[in-house]
Amino acid sequence: MKVCRKDSLAIKLSNRPSKRELEEKNILPRQTDEERLELRQQIGTKLTRRLSQRPTAEELEQRNILKPRNEQEEQEEKREIKRRLTRKVRKFTRAGAGEGGRRSAPVPSAGLWPAAAGPRGGTSPGRVGSCLDSPGPLHGATVNSAA
Repeated sequence: MKVCRKDSLAIKLSNRPSKRELEEKNILPRQTDEERLELRQQIGTKLTRRLSQRPTAEELEQRNILKPRNEQEEQEEKREIKRRLTRKVRKFTRAGAGEGGRRSAPVPSAGLWPAAAGPRGGTSPGRVGSCLDSPGPLHGATVNSAA
């Protein structure tokens, strides 16, 4: 027998505990709206006070904690990061078109993460970082106790 969607929602809502029950079990806090607003205002005041005590960027630059901003250096750094990322994506994406002119997407198990390599240097897509990937007594290696 199939239960209609409306019926299943009605059943679940009828089994829902009341607000009083949730307050008794300390799942919902026992606060009025006024208490909640007051607590929220206290938190806001405390946050504003702490943020006003925070040093400015100029102060941090003067104390040699923050590097002075240089727009040209930032742009060059962003270009370098973008260049490295695009090179990495191209490396792991097959450049040639396969059958039907389709291009394949990067395959995570094809070497993006060196930890995915198994004991023979191959990849094991289903067991990244698994203890089964490392050679040991279970893989036929002998343990030499007279080392």
